[in-house]
Amino acid sequence: MHLSADQSRDRNGQQWRFWCAAILLGALGWVGCGAEAVGRAEPNPLRQVLEQDVAKVDRSAPLQLRYNPARCQCPPFELRLGSRWVRAELLPTDERMLKWYRHLSAQPPENWPLPVLVRGRVEREVLRTISGDYAVRIDVTQWLEPALPDSEGRIPSPAP
Repeated sequence: MHLSADQSRDRNGQQWRFWCAAILLGALGWVGCGAEAVGRAEPNPLRQVLEQDVAKVDRSAPLQLRYNPARCQCPPFELRLGSRWVRAELLPTDERMLKWYRHLSAQPPENWPLPVLVRGRVEREVLRTISGDYAVRIDVTQWLEPALPDSEGRIPSPAP
């Protein structure tokens, strides 16, 4: 049996569509299985330890931070949690915080990490940064140290 060029093209087109559909359905099945397996993953022990450390934070004590920018896309601040430093996102991002941030970032990198002291509330949820690091969020209510320079560049003396 001899097929014409049009019939041969139609038959090849049907076979092509069949194989494309088979590959697509196979890929969808594979993705579905992968998503299901991720849902059953074991809890991350590091995240659990961080969540426990966050729960232990003394809500009345000042928070010890440091300004320590990294090359990754993560917050430039770190919070001391027990014996470790954890990336910290500071809120609110108002004009006072931006002024304070500009003051810290203007310091020479050889002086980093810079110690910082604030009062605020550490949110209980442990976050994941774009780079995959863990971080916490802090709602800052008062900036304690370092003092910000005034409009003429003078740093006020600490309050008694």
